[in-house]
This record gives sequence, structure tokens and C-alpha cells, in this order.
Amino acid sequence: MRCAREACGRWVPRVLAQRPGRGLVLDEAWFCSRGCLEAEARLRLEDAPAPEGAVLRGQNVSRLGALLIHRKLIAAGTLIQALARQTASGNRLGAELVAMGALAPLELLRTLATQSRTGYLKTVDPARVLAGPGGLSRDVVTALGIVPIEADDASGRLVVACPAPLPRPALAILRALVHYSVEPLLVDDATAEALLAAYGTAPARTRVTRATSLRDAAERIAAAVEAGRARRVQPVRCASWLWVRLEGGEVPEEIMVPSALAKAQAQGQAPTQGQERLTTDVNRKDLTWQAAPTAH
Repeated sequence: MRCAREACGRWVPRVLAQRPGRGLVLDEAWFCSRGCLEAEARLRLEDAPAPEGAVLRGQNVSRLGALLIHRKLIAAGTLIQALARQTASGNRLGAELVAMGALAPLELLRTLATQSRTGYLKTVDPARVLAGPGGLSRDVVTALGIVPIEADDASGRLVVACPAPLPRPALAILRALVHYSVEPLLVDDATAEALLAAYGTAPARTRVTRATSLRDAAERIAAAVEAGRARRVQPVRCASWLWVRLEGGEVPEEIMVPSALAKAQAQGQAPTQGQERLTTDVNRKDLTWQAAPTAH
């Protein structure tokens, strides 16, 4: 077998490579040493992409209003009044219509689901998410603002509850992080908040660490592989964090690095004062990229 690190290329007979203690395997690729694995992991982290569809796009308010009128849920005059009231309230269109008493919350949810071409749930028992379906950490779920409510390993299906409007950027990041087919279902704001509060509050099944550099993260990946805690790695870059998900052990692991720091190190730059401060604070501050407000 030949070492998967291109710069090394060391070759050993397969029978020797498969012996315990002779090399490490990550993503079905064989590395002759921990050093080679760390070097490859560092390259993967430097090249980690932002998933396609993770760029936030504006919501089409006029389309929602037109759909509500088409379904005869509101009149054109009511829509004009709601749009005028938005200037003072700052609410989203749907929330303004509900506040006016012109639209029932369930009808709003149904219409938003139709607009997003997805399903919806009237209610979800928060007890369903206490154990953290999907094996994601509370850090990731809180940052994305979408909550796994059912994971089927046999079919590879992960059902998630989302606040409306459908958070397509967060879903794109989630799909890049997990080896599941992600099925989103809309829920109202109160349900979304209750699920976020409850997710993973049972004894944690996901190990989460915050690395202070790309080198630190690569070392943590190699250590996890060497200890038999990981066989697959998936790095994903988003607004404020580089997330690395490790799978293949008894429990999933997540390693997190501040994106600004990771970008500077990948380009061979010295961290700025602000990046150094972010590195210092990373173990005692909450995520800087939080889910957007969910009021419609």
C-alpha cells in the first residue's frame, strides 16, 4: 500500500500495512504515519469549502402576500395595510398579519410551507430531541437554528424542524456536515424555540472541542484516528467557524476553529490582534454566528 499523502508516497506490502500499529486509515485512505495524517488533515482544513447554497438570500415578501391573496386568506387591502404597519413595527409580513388578527398562525405556517415547497408540523414534543437525534452538538444546532427531531440510520434520513421561512443556508451547511439525507419540516416560532432549548439536554453523546489553530485541529484529528474514535472527517466552512465533524467511533466528535483565524493561517498570515483575542476567548465565549430571528 502507498501512503495517501502525495508528498510522502511511502510504500509497504499490504499484509504489513494492515497489521495493528502500522499506519492509520482516514476516509478509507492509508497513511504511513501520524505525521503524514496530520499534514493531510491540515490541507483538508485549509481547503474546506462553504457548502453550495450557504449564501443567505432575501425572502420574497411580495410572493408571500400574493400567495395569501390567491388562497383567499387575506384581501389585497389587508396586505397593503400590513405592509404599511411593517415600517413602524419591523415585523415580517406574516407576523404583522397575525398581530393584526387578519391571519391565523396555522394558516401562515401552511402558506409558508407551500411557498417553500416543504412540509410542516403543527406541534412537536420537545422530549423527542432530549437525546440529540443525529448526534449533533448543541453548539451546531444552536448556531444553525434548526433542530434534528428524528434520525433513521437504516435509511440514512434525518428529519429536522425549521422556523419559517425555510433557512436554506443553514440546511446547506447541515447537509455538508452529516451523512444523512436531510428532510426539513417547518414549525412555528414557539415550537422552534422550545426544541432548541431542549435539544441534547440529556447526557451528551457528541464530543465537542474548540481548537486554537489549524495545526491544533489537525493534531486532534490524528489523535482521534489513532485512538480509534474516528474513521471519517468532514470539514465545513461557514460565517464564523470552521466545523470539522469526525465519525466512525462510538460517538461523533466535532472540532471547531474560528473561521477568521483558520483563513489567516491557511494564507500564511500572522493573526491580527482581533483574531488573537478570538483565539484566547474561544473556550469561554458562545458561538458568534447565531441563528437569525425567526419572527415572520
